[in-house]
Amino acid sequence: MKIRILRIVAGEMIVSAESFEQNLQCFSPEKFQIDYITTARLDEMFSFQHVGDGKQRCLDLFRQYDFFSPGFGAFLHIPIYLRFRNQNHLETSLLFISHAPGAHVFEFYLMAEGLRDRDIIVAPTRNAAETIRFIYPVLSSYIRVVNHPIRSLADFRMGKDGSARNSYLPDDKYLVVFSRIHPDKLLHRAIEAIDILKNKGKTIKLLIAGRLTVEGGNKNTTYAAILTKKVEALGLVDDVRFLSEIRDPGEKADYLRHSVALLNLSVTLEESFGKSIVEALSVGTPVIATKWNGFDETVGRCGVLVPVVLENGFADISSVALAEAIEEICDRNRIYRNHCFRHFEDFTVTRIEAKYYELLQDRRPLPEVEKIADLEDNATGLIDTIAVIKGFDRREIFAMYLEYLNNNIKGKSGQVDPGGVLHSILLLSVSKVLRAFLAGKGGREQCFTLAADSAIPRSGDFFSRLLISVFSFSSRYSKELSLLFCLGRTELDRFGYVLKQLRAACGASDGLRHLEVEYELLKGDFQAADRVWNEYYRDAGFGERDYLKIRQRAKIDRKLGFPARSIPLMRKWLDEFAYSPLSLPIWVDFCFQAIEAGSCFFRDADEAFAMVQSFSEDECFVERLRRKLILAKVTFSPSGNSVSSGVAIPQGD
Repeated sequence: MKIRILRIVAGEMIVSAESFEQNLQCFSPEKFQIDYITTARLDEMFSFQHVGDGKQRCLDLFRQYDFFSPGFGAFLHIPIYLRFRNQNHLETSLLFISHAPGAHVFEFYLMAEGLRDRDIIVAPTRNAAETIRFIYPVLSSYIRVVNHPIRSLADFRMGKDGSARNSYLPDDKYLVVFSRIHPDKLLHRAIEAIDILKNKGKTIKLLIAGRLTVEGGNKNTTYAAILTKKVEALGLVDDVRFLSEIRDPGEKADYLRHSVALLNLSVTLEESFGKSIVEALSVGTPVIATKWNGFDETVGRCGVLVPVVLENGFADISSVALAEAIEEICDRNRIYRNHCFRHFEDFTVTRIEAKYYELLQDRRPLPEVEKIADLEDNATGLIDTIAVIKGFDRREIFAMYLEYLNNNIKGKSGQVDPGGVLHSILLLSVSKVLRAFLAGKGGREQCFTLAADSAIPRSGDFFSRLLISVFSFSSRYSKELSLLFCLGRTELDRFGYVLKQLRAACGASDGLRHLEVEYELLKGDFQAADRVWNEYYRDAGFGERDYLKIRQRAKIDRKLGFPARSIPLMRKWLDEFAYSPLSLPIWVDFCFQAIEAGSCFFRDADEAFAMVQSFSEDECFVERLRRKLILAKVTFSPSGNSVSSGVAIPQGD
């Protein structure tokens, strides 16, 4: 029996998604018919589904297949596809291959009511399956675990004759990274680890392959610019090399074959498998990865996992622990390599094809599933702990989703989209707890209910309803996020009342302290904001993740007319974290503070401006800041002579 699958994908895909589709197309045409349609084409058809001809074309398309399977760029469309399928009594089943369960919270919630007993959600690892169950247990009966299929890079060689060697390969031992250049990939920690090893007299190079520039431009992204500056500051220019994104499998194989190990660090909510990990195994290269989600399954005995540490809900690793892992992989390299080829056999296209065929040819109904209505009254899943979900019923949420989806399709922007806000709040609300879960270090937050004053209305616009959701049986963090999104969008008195109630019910937290200061600033009571900030933080020490507290201090001092007062605090933070992925907004604030503090601080302003110019992707903002600095210098120096040479004052402009 041939299984017919309609894959629905975006026109342009990221590297990992493109690679997955290429591997899927390697399935035997005798067993699988896999056809593709883009989201744009299907959206065009769906926009006419209520007109006879357009609807009929959609029906005819779906009827040709056993499964419709949304891929990259189509996940958000799943609920509307399910509704269309169900309303028209089609037999086509859903095959949802959930690459990134942590990023599909909105989709999981919306699709649940539309699922039928033959629909299937595929998780690429056991841990990914547990993540879906943790987020929304009502989906449990639909979940099956099948690894992603990965073609062996051993089949590829550099050059047409397969004999060429990459000229960029260093002669020394090196680690290689194939990754998006993003802070959640922890490349700054990798650079720090190389520095630690160099200071111990151990030479090992680091090659980082990934797109450095902004989309459609030549300027480096903020994170890429920060990384390059960090390399220069640490004196590692000869030890760390940045390469462009590598898509060619032969070139990738060449880098991996000659490396000590692949470095695959990630703490993204989207990560559940690690394609590059398995590709490395296919050429016998061991792996250093974060102990995160499904990586322990894909790495197996073929490398070292670095523990993830949590700080205020953020995930990170110790550069010292990473340096130790690198030493371990170097010292026992041959032992780890011995396991690679054997472990790779679990992920070959042939083996995974057989698993998919066995799963999909069995068209019998899945075991009876519990009805959603039976679970809604119990906080059984992470979604059930989110305040915003309690503020609206399913019909209202689905209506907001449709508007959000329509705006996405039409490319509308610049307006408040309740569905988009809801999507953002959902992802942020689960992020803190989900990071702990993916790191193997925790479960759900405790939920509680606030007693609301009967005078508080239970109706109103979206943000009024969002504010009231804070009183629901939900977690504190999700309540704080609902409040944060309401800040400046609801009546201040009502916002203040809800904030006070939450503060009284659960005590202080970083989130509530931040909101209290912002509330006073929004009211225009800058003295009160100053008093609240000092009460909480006057004697506190500030770590890397405390940058928002530093920014609040700077904002208060500007409002009070004392910009110089926070300069020492900002300088102290920047001395320690100048090249942190979080440093750009502090450099921006530092520049503003120094400009407003007057001529005595223009040298600081020049230094800060140079860093902003290096790091910022927004060239228009940089130009505005440059003009502000020039104007300040002209104002304080009537002769037109620049106080320092960092930013020259144009003559006769």
